[in-house]
Amino acid sequence: VAVSPDENSLYLRAIAKGSKVLENWPQDSSWHPEALIVIARSQQRLSDFVKAVRTYSEIVDHYPGSERYMPAVHGEVECFLALGRYAEAADWMRRLDSLRIDGGPAGLAWLRAQLALGRLDTATARRELSKILSIKGAPEDRKAQAAWLAGNLAWAQADWPDARENYLRPEILHLPYLPRFRSRLLACLCEDRLGN
Repeated sequence: VAVSPDENSLYLRAIAKGSKVLENWPQDSSWHPEALIVIARSQQRLSDFVKAVRTYSEIVDHYPGSERYMPAVHGEVECFLALGRYAEAADWMRRLDSLRIDGGPAGLAWLRAQLALGRLDTATARRELSKILSIKGAPEDRKAQAAWLAGNLAWAQADWPDARENYLRPEILHLPYLPRFRSRLLACLCEDRLGN
């Protein structure tokens, strides 16, 4: 994700402030995992995934009882996926508790779909995306992303009925204008491919 110059300076400032907390507060302070999560997320947003993994690992290694433990594991999985280190991402995913990660079961299914795509396993990715779409309490924006990705996967595999169904899902309305417009256009093209 591209970060604007203004955002870049804010993330660098967050890293500096978090580092200052680590210097000034004792290591057993509850502020340490808070500062580390801010630093790691900022590094991740700046696409410095290697540093982010190290910072997330500090939380995992030194603060397993912290409420920041599961978000740190989640962050590590995302960073490993971004780095293309799928075997390590899979190992870390085994630690995730679907009820405690951000996004709950839908968040876990999204990570599994991303991992499957990294391994070029489109069947598993489509299954995980279907799970997201079937979860009643899943966030609408996550469902919209899942519908869009599921439609694109079905399109790539020339599965026109499934692609059309995903492109026309009501959750698509939660996407920004351009992908929303493209999904309607692709749904029409699916109709054409089906001969309707």
